[in-house]
Amino acid sequence: MYNKRRTHASYRSLYRIKPVLYYFGDVQLPFPISVEIALIFGVVNIIFYVLFVELLGPILTSLGLVPWMISVSMSVLATWLTTKFDAAGKFIPKYLSDALLFLARSKTSTLHSRIKIRKKKEACNWKVDVSS
Repeated sequence: MYNKRRTHASYRSLYRIKPVLYYFGDVQLPFPISVEIALIFGVVNIIFYVLFVELLGPILTSLGLVPWMISVSMSVLATWLTTKFDAAGKFIPKYLSDALLFLARSKTSTLHSRIKIRKKKEACNWKVDVSS
């Protein structure tokens, strides 16, 4: 027989440990912040900084707005929104990448495609003449 290794999924999400920050340097935080949320805030803040400060900065400044304050407030809002939905026990960036990959991959459906009419199969009578 084959020697195959079998692995079974367990209840990983039940035993998942989320590290939490209580102190930032010597300063005690007013409430604990999970490391996952801090990482999401950092990534989103970099994206919004490039968008609002570097790309749209001159336009926003000419309108009398402060680009870096918009960047920080939008990243706080985006981080808060990502923590409010259920990620099915997954790491939130992994969940979002899975959702984006699902939306990007090709899907086949018969709802919006042409119906292929198959030809009716006809019986074939084969005769074999065996003469030796």
